[in-house]
Amino acid sequence: MMPLQTLSFDAHGNLGWRRTQGYGFARNLSLVQITGDELPRLAQDMPVAFRKLGSQWQAVAVLGPVPGVNLYVQADGGWRGRVIPKVLRSYPFQLSQNHQNLTVWLSYCAETVGLAGVEPLFVNKQLAPALAAKLSLLKIQQKAINRLGLVLRFFADRHLLQHWQVPVAVEAAHLARHADLFSLDRDGLKTLGEEDWFALHRIMPVPAILELLHAHLPSLDHAQDFKLNACEMRSDLAHRLEDQIDETGFVAQIWLWSGLIANR
Repeated sequence: MMPLQTLSFDAHGNLGWRRTQGYGFARNLSLVQITGDELPRLAQDMPVAFRKLGSQWQAVAVLGPVPGVNLYVQADGGWRGRVIPKVLRSYPFQLSQNHQNLTVWLSYCAETVGLAGVEPLFVNKQLAPALAAKLSLLKIQQKAINRLGLVLRFFADRHLLQHWQVPVAVEAAHLARHADLFSLDRDGLKTLGEEDWFALHRIMPVPAILELLHAHLPSLDHAQDFKLNACEMRSDLAHRLEDQIDETGFVAQIWLWSGLIANR
């Protein structure tokens, strides 16, 4: 097996892929980029915040209280929530950096075509029909992501995005916290004038923008679930935090910290 990057027939014509069972591959993903059309549904189940990655603003689903911890993935790889972000449902495929070609996640390894359960990446030297359809869908999703990014940049340029922090779930200085997440300034939104709304409407219909914002703001309350549900999740949390603790004896204290969460 070999790790893949951008798919091409010359490099990967004799290789294939397996449909993934479960979401164990996302166990260490605590932030994932989302599209505007899925934001209202995801916001019913998890916090949705904003961030700037490079020059682009993004909406992200917040899946865990600290980097590297996804509390929505169960020990058996099942998904704990009701809604799953599209980027995870597209695994192991994603768009290339130029948004024109199909690639796979860096952690994914292809297998030789012919093995049981392995589907070909290419048929007649072209992307297999299912993957060609996947590529088209991902391109559509990327356009939606870009459009939402323009809306968020509009708000950022007018200082309507404010820093937001996930509530402390584990009291330990050794654990990093999410940095540079943002939420909408609800009161600041009222300062927008008619010209501003007309300008926004040229990017995305105003009713659609309002639906996204009205879903985003209450979704932040789901961050409290990282503490409220810790009694059920603490064994998962303890297991996943091991990679973030140094080797000076703090691993033994994870169970203490996870117990403290349930009592907060």
